[in-house]
Amino acid sequence: AFKSCEQLSNVEIPSDSELRVIGKDAFQSSMIEYIFIPPNIEVIEESAFNSCEELFEIEIPNDSKLRAIEISAFAASSIEKIFIPSHVTKIGANAFRFCSYLTEVDIPSDSELEIIERGAFSSSSIESFTIPSKLIHIQENWCESTEQLTKIIISPDNPKFAMYEDKYIVAKSSLEDDNYNILFFAIRDITKAIIPNF
Repeated sequence: AFKSCEQLSNVEIPSDSELRVIGKDAFQSSMIEYIFIPPNIEVIEESAFNSCEELFEIEIPNDSKLRAIEISAFAASSIEKIFIPSHVTKIGANAFRFCSYLTEVDIPSDSELEIIERGAFSSSSIESFTIPSKLIHIQENWCESTEQLTKIIISPDNPKFAMYEDKYIVAKSSLEDDNYNILFFAIRDITKAIIPNF
């Protein structure tokens, strides 16, 4: 709808809007600086805000019904932080890729997030990340080239992932396994690697 509107800097959507979906490419390559996502929005589709280089702030209310952030939804934007509402179950591939100013991702403890697809946060500047209890699918390269990512918090109720020595994420190849048998991730400021004896 507003793709490549290079003079568009201001978009107002009322908080009581009945809008359910922000469609594919809706604001791609526009000059918007701020966007409020009304509570009734359920899906932000592919590349909706891709390459919005002036977009520094996204406001999402706590009572948001948002369920999915699709492929490249906010890729290459200038956002500095993002709140992932509780009902989001999916963060699509490359959703926040090349968000070089993005340092903070707020995922609440009651999150229903189940899957993070490939490259979702790659080439961002995130410093910490929380893996909630229902997140059991994290695809390859989800955080490629995130040199600032030095802190991981994992819910003790997560059945697949756990922290090991505060340096590594370890994982189970199957939820039926009793033991962790995959070395999944190492924090980015690690200076000495000791491979766990699974």
